[in-house]
Amino acid sequence: MEIYRKAEQVIIDGTTRVYRSRQGVIRHPEGIQVVVRSTNKEMWVVCHGFAEAEKDCIQIPLSGVWSVADGFGAVSVEISETSLLVKDVKEWSGFAFLLKQN
Repeated sequence: MEIYRKAEQVIIDGTTRVYRSRQGVIRHPEGIQVVVRSTNKEMWVVCHGFAEAEKDCIQIPLSGVWSVADGFGAVSVEISETSLLVKDVKEWSGFAFLLKQN
């Protein structure tokens, strides 16, 4: 997909952090998982919703002004200058998006 070419540099050079709304058993995952690969200027964000995901949200700290440059799937986030809020994620779903700092 073209979006991976757009995210290539952050995928190569970034640092990865994993956020989970719940600690579950691998065979029966629950909640939301967000994997963020980031540099100073870009973030590649991949979200997965598991069982009961709609009950949870994850708040990821941000600094500065960020905007969605591209994405796929039903992106369900709110962006402010201090945080990225992932919420209303459907069960057994996934989406990904590229953020760029303005």
